[in-house]
Formats: sequence, structure tokens, C-alpha cells
Amino acid sequence: AAYDSSATVSHPRPAPAACGTHRQQIPNENFVHTLEHGAIAILFDPADVDQATVNQIEDLVGSYDERVVSGPYAGMETPVTVASWGEMMRLEAFDEEATREYIDTFEGEGPEDEPCPNRADDHFEVVPPAATPTPTPRNGRGNDGGGNGGGGNDS
Repeated sequence: AAYDSSATVSHPRPAPAACGTHRQQIPNENFVHTLEHGAIAILFDPADVDQATVNQIEDLVGSYDERVVSGPYAGMETPVTVASWGEMMRLEAFDEEATREYIDTFEGEGPEDEPCPNRADDHFEVVPPAATPTPTPRNGRGNDGGGNGGGGNDS
């Protein structure tokens, strides 16, 4: 980071991410700044959750007016992670009751007590893996590739 003076008294920081639901992964710098404001993040690995799970997470976020954020975060150790400033709860599956308890315990506990209204409303959609195409014979005729029994004319 570049600083304005050699006796550094402050530094430029990225803005915190808006609280609410996010379609794309939040850059780490913005994400950490949001946690610093006392927000709770519910993150999910898009490769390890289904759309129903994402919908449950986003519904939970929508039930709060502030300081709760959700979004994808690829490559986590577990499919779902709930995070706050200096704390983390890793989940093999989304657990709404445990997540609400976590929010009640850690919301507002960051070093900066700043508001974070839930304004982001970008819903994430799980993209199903592409189907494996069924191979077709090269001759396009059907079964044995030799021209026999492919439904052609046997005159």
C-alpha cells in the first residue's frame, strides 16, 4: 500500500461491501471492512450448495434490516461459513437456527460500530453442471456404424 507520509497516520481503505445479498464474490478487502463494521457474513461455496440452500440463506438475510450479508465464496473448507470480525463458524450444511444464534451473538461486535443497512439485493443463481452429451455415430445412421441395420434401404 502507498501512504501519503513517512510517519503514517492513516491509509486509504476500500469501502465496505453493502449488506444484503450478493450475486458475485465480494473482494476480500471490502468483505473484511464490512466485518470490521460489525456485520455478519453468510458465505457459500457455489460448487457445494444447491439453489434451495442459497434461497434459504438469502431469505434469512432478507429477514434482517442491517448488518447481515451473503454471497458466494469459492474454495472454502466447508460448503457454508458464517463469519464476523475475528470469528467463524464452518458448516457442512446450512443450519438456520445455528446461524441466527451466531448473528444474535456476534452482530455489532466489530471494532468499528458503523451501520450497514441491508441494501444489496442481487440474488445468486446456482448454475447446474453441463450435461454430458450423448455420442452420436459418425455416419449418423444409427447402431453399428457399418451401414447395416441403420434403418436404410436394403433393396
